[in-house]
Amino acid sequence: METHRNYMTLHRNDIDASQAYLANEDVFLKISDTETHGSERLFTMSSMEKTLLENFLAVKNQHDLFARSNVDVNGKPTITDPETNRPIYIGDGIIPQIERFAYVITFDTMLISYLKEGMNFMISKSENLVGNDYTLICNSLMWQQVNDNLMNEIAKWNPSNTLMYSKVAGTRKNIGESIEGIQVGNTFTSYKYLGNTITLLPDRALDVEYPDEAYGFILDLTPDLANGKPAIESYTFKGADMIKTDVKGVGGLTGLEGGTASTPVAGSKMIYWGYSGIVVYAPYRSVIFRQNKRR
Repeated sequence: METHRNYMTLHRNDIDASQAYLANEDVFLKISDTETHGSERLFTMSSMEKTLLENFLAVKNQHDLFARSNVDVNGKPTITDPETNRPIYIGDGIIPQIERFAYVITFDTMLISYLKEGMNFMISKSENLVGNDYTLICNSLMWQQVNDNLMNEIAKWNPSNTLMYSKVAGTRKNIGESIEGIQVGNTFTSYKYLGNTITLLPDRALDVEYPDEAYGFILDLTPDLANGKPAIESYTFKGADMIKTDVKGVGGLTGLEGGTASTPVAGSKMIYWGYSGIVVYAPYRSVIFRQNKRR
């Protein structure tokens, strides 16, 4: 059965605001704080465009990771617009593409031996025995467990004191004071094994999908040595990755504009939309780590 995984997906996010809100976006507002006996605080409202842009990029990021294609074996989408009957194409994200081929490691508690097992599999699928750079994209729980294990691992080898604790880094400095202390521990961002390096890359988007279990996956990001093709590639129509459209009402986008309006409503709408697709060229060079759900 052929799986279609290269269809581009249309993303669209809308936001609207009243004329009164838009007129106050860039104005410092004073409010009374009853908890501090009537003292005043200054703040500004969140920008409509900033909120919209954050939502659009979050949606695109989630799609690039988790989206599952809705295209059947005949190349037709299984979802259509109920009003216009227009086909809606959704392309596969990274995780569904690699799940079909990945080496899966399940565990109750993450151990360094599992990380080495994953790296050994990656090495067996790579052209070179040494010098490979892998990336472990993981959620917060996976990031914590790997760091805890690497802390225990490095303690076995009697490392230098400055690697495990630092008096300078432990000095906490506030306005008008300096408190002496010692910072214990460290943060581990990569691991080297048999001449190959794996870099840890935590992604909070995975926390949404896997909030109660450690989850991560290893990808080989080494480009093809023959033609230079990257391991992962994102694509879109030329100039159509992110397009902005404004629907101006009375007051325009600032709430204080005159001129032509598209609607008599005292408010305006802003739309960000665009096409994107993502493809993993070597999904068989991947490892998935998944913790058994805790009860």
